[in-house]
Amino acid sequence: MYKEIYLKLCKCTDVNFSLGVSVISMWIFRIVCSYILVMVLDMDVLGVWIGMFVDWYARAAAYLVRYLSGRWKKHRMI
Repeated sequence: MYKEIYLKLCKCTDVNFSLGVSVISMWIFRIVCSYILVMVLDMDVLGVWIGMFVDWYARAAAYLVRYLSGRWKKHRMI
């Protein structure tokens, strides 16, 4: 479902939103969360793995909110 919504948002030239969510989510959730889990909580590789999943769920939630809001429909299709 996450990939399906992502592709629909990209096809309707809503790429700036998709790119922004990807970059911000990667830095906030994947990198910072992984750093905290590995360095502070000493979780090793499991901490990185959990950080990646947190990132994927955050992206999926952002894309789902954008999809359900219908704002992506205002852009023209390619």
